[in-house]
Amino acid sequence: MSAVRTRGGRTPAALAVGVTLCGSLPVFLTGALSVQLRADLGFSAALLGVAVAAYFAVSAVSSAYMGHAAQRIGLYRSMGIAAALACGSMLVAAAAFNYASLVVATSLAGLSNALAQPAANGVIIRDVPEGRRGLSFGIKQSAIPIATLTGGLAVPLVALTVGWRWAYLLAAIGAAGTAILALRQDRDSGTEITRPMPAAKGGLEYRPLLVLSISAALGAAAATNLGSFVTASAVDLGASEAAAGLFLAGGSILGISMRLWSGWISDRRVGDPLTLVAFLLAGGTVGYALMSVGWMWLFVPGVALAFGLGWSWPAMFQFAVSRRNPATAAAATGVTQSGVYLGGVTGPIVFGLIVDHGTYTAAWLTAGTAAACAAVGITLGRRMLAATPALLDSNPESQRGSPDR
Repeated sequence: MSAVRTRGGRTPAALAVGVTLCGSLPVFLTGALSVQLRADLGFSAALLGVAVAAYFAVSAVSSAYMGHAAQRIGLYRSMGIAAALACGSMLVAAAAFNYASLVVATSLAGLSNALAQPAANGVIIRDVPEGRRGLSFGIKQSAIPIATLTGGLAVPLVALTVGWRWAYLLAAIGAAGTAILALRQDRDSGTEITRPMPAAKGGLEYRPLLVLSISAALGAAAATNLGSFVTASAVDLGASEAAAGLFLAGGSILGISMRLWSGWISDRRVGDPLTLVAFLLAGGTVGYALMSVGWMWLFVPGVALAFGLGWSWPAMFQFAVSRRNPATAAAATGVTQSGVYLGGVTGPIVFGLIVDHGTYTAAWLTAGTAAACAAVGITLGRRMLAATPALLDSNPESQRGSPDR
């Protein structure tokens, strides 16, 4: 057995979680430290939004290319490079002397994220035993809300004690350690996915991947509003700021739990995980509808459904795409992740404009409509994939190519 699959797949899964955390931490840390950053660097809340949008925009533009690059240069090597880029972005942020340098840092973090996600997906689908892959994807995608939690803890523990620059420096040290571990695993494994897809099968199935990418954009456009607008919407309905914060915290914990559950159940049920993805998006639609009514007693269960179902689908989405394209999981998920990032950029912008010129009711109804369309699109993409023969058997042992060195 190759050295890659260490301890029943735990080492690859742990590295996948670590590098995903590295790719997402810079932008969430920036959001958490925004009060201190704005005070020292002198920029507005609107410009903070631009800096965050730069992260998602760079991720969206470069995701497909980075997915193919990960296939060419090797998955563990790509994870090491992604973690190194994250380290560099946080060092730039720690040394930031004006707003422009902060935008450079978030843009560099976007490149890191665009490479980290597909490389981590490829490692899980290849080097984690089959019965643990769904749960591994659930754990990996939980790294994103964990990054939010880490950013929040960094404010009282670091930023308000020794200064915000130290928060970036400590995170950079962690990213550097992850990069070293990933590159060491690349050296020890000695094998990577380098063999191209058989020409007779036509390579990646781009038409269904495009449909899935558009659907993911719609789903992400709806879901990203939860982290940005739930508290403000709750306060608008009459809740206290403390209660609104508890709604957000409770929803986040429920979202993490459901990501783990959906991964666990996917390892134990027969069928296409995209069916579960469509169900989760449809369930989230009900949550958005309840949130739009304008009554607090419906808003709270709506938040639970929206977080628990409407924002728990990304793990299973990546698992489904990776399982369908086992030998080119990095390239395939690089294509579909571009839709996720596009939704992350446009969703909050559209939602905010609707709130400014209308009501939260109209905004949440729009989010629910986007989620419903995403569920329909996922179902269509699943049927398109079902009409095409699978490219390769999903047994990772049959997919190892020659060493990339």
